[in-house]
Amino acid sequence: MCLIHKPHDKFFKETLSDIGTAKDFLQNYLPQEILDIIDLETITPQKDSNDLTFQPIYELAKEISLERSEAVMTIAEKLITEGMEKGMEKGKLEVAENLLRLGLGIDMILKATGLTEDEVRDLMN
Repeated sequence: MCLIHKPHDKFFKETLSDIGTAKDFLQNYLPQEILDIIDLETITPQKDSNDLTFQPIYELAKEISLERSEAVMTIAEKLITEGMEKGMEKGKLEVAENLLRLGLGIDMILKATGLTEDEVRDLMN
């Protein structure tokens, strides 16, 4: 029994060794920003190999991917921060409601929670 090492590599190597198939694949699956800066007509088989020269495409994709990952991380960090802030605000409101139920005065609730007087009065209504 013969085991195939790296079956994904083998599949892509065999499938993309046909220039027409490779161009169609890249045209359909590369992000538009990469397609805008490369010329798929320049893809050629490497000498003494069935491999295509993907190195320039790989380098561009990696660069764009890094730029995107930074943007995605920035967005994710912003969303996490906003979520934490909303959660903290909700927690303050819940504490203030509990303190109101216990009969604590508004001044003490303001000091304990950091809420504004208007926010606490809204909870009373």
